[in-house]
Amino acid sequence: MPEEALALFKKNVGKVLENCPKEIQDLAKDIAVECDGLPLALITVERAMAGKDDPREWRHALTTLRHKPHELVGMVEKVFHILKFSYDSLDDATQQACFLYCYRFPEDYPIIADELIELWIGEGLLGNTNDIYRILDKGACILGDLKRACLL
Repeated sequence: MPEEALALFKKNVGKVLENCPKEIQDLAKDIAVECDGLPLALITVERAMAGKDDPREWRHALTTLRHKPHELVGMVEKVFHILKFSYDSLDDATQQACFLYCYRFPEDYPIIADELIELWIGEGLLGNTNDIYRILDKGACILGDLKRACLL
């Protein structure tokens, strides 16, 4: 199972792992094992780690995944922990607020991207400016970041 998990993990992190020091490759294997082979967990973490080439970042990620505030058992709890790691890895509070706003909608509710960005603007989540195009662009960037982080 660890080999299959690592293969899935490498899918998006790929090039970084191929040309990186053995230390990062070993840490990536440990992270894949920590995710218990769960695709959602693997995808979430791989997106958070994509582009990171410093072993200290990988060690920090592994430590974060291993140390839970309390002992949780089962897949749901593991996935929650991994999602929390990805959420905490978002660049700023604006991205986090926009992500949390999405959970006002019922599960499987069809959300239209432009309408969601307009709602973020209406709630004041994207800041204040007279340049509507700049705010719309900012919203599109945040939406893209959330998708790439597998949070949406």
